[in-house]
Amino acid sequence: MKKQIKFIISVLSFVLFSYQTFSQSTITGIGIAGHNGGPIGNYVGWQNANPLWFRTNDATNSRNRMIITDGAFGPNTGQIAMGNNLPNNFAPTARLHLHQDVASNNFISFTHIGVGATATDGFRIGITNVGFAELRQQENLPIIFYENDNSMFTLPI
Repeated sequence: MKKQIKFIISVLSFVLFSYQTFSQSTITGIGIAGHNGGPIGNYVGWQNANPLWFRTNDATNSRNRMIITDGAFGPNTGQIAMGNNLPNNFAPTARLHLHQDVASNNFISFTHIGVGATATDGFRIGITNVGFAELRQQENLPIIFYENDNSMFTLPI
């Protein structure tokens, strides 16, 4: 019985030591408040300046879907990139950067329950497969431009 207790204590000690040792430079803080000097509350992140990658896998490939760069306080840090397959050395060039690894349409869509949520609903901003920039009002409604909270120009329907 004493051998079994010693074995259990040894295993628990190893697990706790390993977690403490490796968590200093790996993803930490899932559901842990104030772990290793990190923020109070639930968070997911690194304890160093490495980017945080999100990947998905299919049967043969791992695809980089999103990266968040380090969260320092400078104007060129804390950037987010999303794409269908970001290269491993990808570095976002804006606060929010959408990237395709092929020449195809790349849009952000804005929808709500009143206009629907299909590919032909709402308002879209993006770039076409040949590089044209587009603002697409996909509803039978105007586009209104504001300045200083005043309507300045309306594109009629």
